[in-house]
Amino acid sequence: MKLSRVLKAKNTGTRVIFLNNDELINTLQTLPDYIEIVLREEKHIRSKQQNKYYWGVVVDTLATELGYLPDEMHEVLKTQFLKEHVKIQHGFAEKEVEVIKSTTDLSTKEMEEYCEHIRIWAIQEFGVRILTPNEVDV
Repeated sequence: MKLSRVLKAKNTGTRVIFLNNDELINTLQTLPDYIEIVLREEKHIRSKQQNKYYWGVVVDTLATELGYLPDEMHEVLKTQFLKEHVKIQHGFAEKEVEVIKSTTDLSTKEMEEYCEHIRIWAIQEFGVRILTPNEVDV
């Protein structure tokens, strides 16, 4: 069984305060004898506003200009800008495969960078200018 828990906490500089003590206690009571603890900065998943901008402005502008349906354009953009190479290992065998990340997994910062790459690509490759978030009301 794979164990995975995400517990949110706030670092005050002198103390770490868990945001839900009951959840922390329940989780600690169910842990196996040996665990590994990984600490990382909280990731803020892309906002609803960013998602509305992406679909309503970025995807729609390019789909209209280039003659794609919105879902097709979305797939083209993900393939162009969200490709990753992941190593899969089994025993001594190791293989590198290409995967396409989902925009739903992007942080707010990653989503803005993704849209910026698309805006630059669109103007350079096709002469299509995509309005920036501060130029539209979505």
